[in-house]
Amino acid sequence: MSKAHDLYHQNNDASVVFSYKGVIDEDLMSEIFSNVEANIYKSDNEPLKSKKLYSIVVECLQNLFHHSSGRSKKNESENVVFLILKNDDNYQIITGNEISESSKHSLKKSIEEINKLDKEELREYYRERLESGDLSKKGGAGLGLIEMARKSGNKLQYEFDDLKSGNTFFTLIVTV
Repeated sequence: MSKAHDLYHQNNDASVVFSYKGVIDEDLMSEIFSNVEANIYKSDNEPLKSKKLYSIVVECLQNLFHHSSGRSKKNESENVVFLILKNDDNYQIITGNEISESSKHSLKKSIEEINKLDKEELREYYRERLESGDLSKKGGAGLGLIEMARKSGNKLQYEFDDLKSGNTFFTLIVTV
């Protein structure tokens, strides 16, 4: 879990727009959405960039909530890390969560496939996935990652760290 924390400390020139570590549930997600929205629009004079950033934040939080392997009986995702850092000319959204080892390989394959595509290919791939209706075990069609790449205009950065529990800690970095 320290990888996202390490990334935070490597970005000494960045200011922290938002930071959270812990359990996440639907009520907290709503609170985070409101807080982040207020901070983004207050700290950035570029409305289009703010809109893209907020959209990516929503996707990231939904992924944390729906795809963390540590789920409690109260329908909470445990052990998540969520950071928004602002540099001079961009934002970095850093998320971290525990996933099952079996999810690691398909997630890596999906991200690598997305990262190979240009802007037009991403748009077409998104449309194909939407029309195919193929849903994962968790109910998603893999659209969130595609949407993050499309909106950010950048490649998705990621890392997997194997845990003693047999699960993997997944870190995702989206630069806007």
